[in-house]
Amino acid sequence: MYLWGFDALLYVEADRRSPTRFGFNYPMVVGSPRYAEAARREVIAALATRPPKAIFVQEKDRTPITPGSRAALGSFPDLATLIERDYREAYSNDNFTVYLRR
Repeated sequence: MYLWGFDALLYVEADRRSPTRFGFNYPMVVGSPRYAEAARREVIAALATRPPKAIFVQEKDRTPITPGSRAALGSFPDLATLIERDYREAYSNDNFTVYLRR
């Protein structure tokens, strides 16, 4: 599984490790543009190497300094395209949308 969000406790609860070295998306959302871009390239490469069965997009994690994960997905077109192309929406609630690999 891969989480595009801030609630990294999800990995603990699921007894899973992130397929990337980033347990949450904070560095790619609030980091410097150069660092964020490098981190995003690393995430896409890791997801291509080990495609997760599920991608979780957090819906309600907006903070005073972050736009929230759903909104931030718009600034990460490679991940948005990957989700749209290779995954289907399987479940959603107020806080998460879960996409399963096709």
